[in-house]
Amino acid sequence: MGWRRAIREKGRGTGKVSGRGNSTRLPFPLLLTTLLLTASPSAAQDPLPFLRFAPPGAPVEEAEPPPCEGELCQRLNRQLEQGCGRTADLPYADTIWLRQNTTPDLPPEAVRAITLALAGNDPALAAELLTPHLAAEEAETRYAAGLYLALIHAEAGASLATPAAQSALGAMDGAAEATGLPPSDLHFLRALAALERGDTRRAADLAASAVAAEPRFFNALALAIRLAIDAAAIDGRRGASLCTAAYLRLMDYASLVMDLDPCAYQGAHLDIYLSRRIATPADSAPYQAVKVYLALIARRPDIATAARDRVATAEGPVCKADVLALLDELIRTAEAGR
Repeated sequence: MGWRRAIREKGRGTGKVSGRGNSTRLPFPLLLTTLLLTASPSAAQDPLPFLRFAPPGAPVEEAEPPPCEGELCQRLNRQLEQGCGRTADLPYADTIWLRQNTTPDLPPEAVRAITLALAGNDPALAAELLTPHLAAEEAETRYAAGLYLALIHAEAGASLATPAAQSALGAMDGAAEATGLPPSDLHFLRALAALERGDTRRAADLAASAVAAEPRFFNALALAIRLAIDAAAIDGRRGASLCTAAYLRLMDYASLVMDLDPCAYQGAHLDIYLSRRIATPADSAPYQAVKVYLALIARRPDIATAARDRVATAEGPVCKADVLALLDELIRTAEAGR
């Protein structure tokens, strides 16, 4: 399936994304995460698709390539037009309540336990303070206690496989539907637990579920991109269809992250995070493909072109021609908007 068709077909769906190691340690300064950041249709039918017809003897002129009509190009255009700007939500925050600027309805004793647990930032102390609230009658209390207990484990580098962390995730799972909250935090934390076990496929699926539940959740998006880069490095060698799907998924995630706030510093933060976390080399084709999009948002066409050229010289992927065609379309889209 060509890139334009693939993107158009994706645009007709629900808008949900899907994705696919070592454990991730999340910065956690009192609730707020600041993750420091981090084909063209085949020409086989028409070997000269961008040339105008010219009578014999007349010079042949290259026509301008047709505009990119895919969802990625449309999103890039919108982001470039929007530019930097504060948003009403806080996509970097650790919990759904902070990200959506709301306050959970918790009893005073639960608030006190959570506050003390956060201040101590110690998994053992957090377990002592919050475990009693995992069995609270109110679903939101159970969910909050489990969420903060699991987050403190993740921040401290403690295993999410410990009995306390597993109890926390279980309490969240049992209370999620009753709270009416999107289960994005639960999916994200379960993705970290799967990554800790070395199950990267399961981690990618859970990260995708977190993004689908809450598209403006930076932690989940950053993790999804990290796993998608590593997956594209593998799937990019397994066959054209797998390769195309992997890169399309990767670039979709990159564009969704920049939807949070299309600013240069946003891309810089994501780039720092990825450079510290991905398993693939920094000169790999998937990583450089993401850098093209980030550079275009930063309005640095020179960096975007250099990253695109690194994709061209990188080993693999088997669908390299299609990947380059997509990157060229994105670069032309940005140039046309300047």
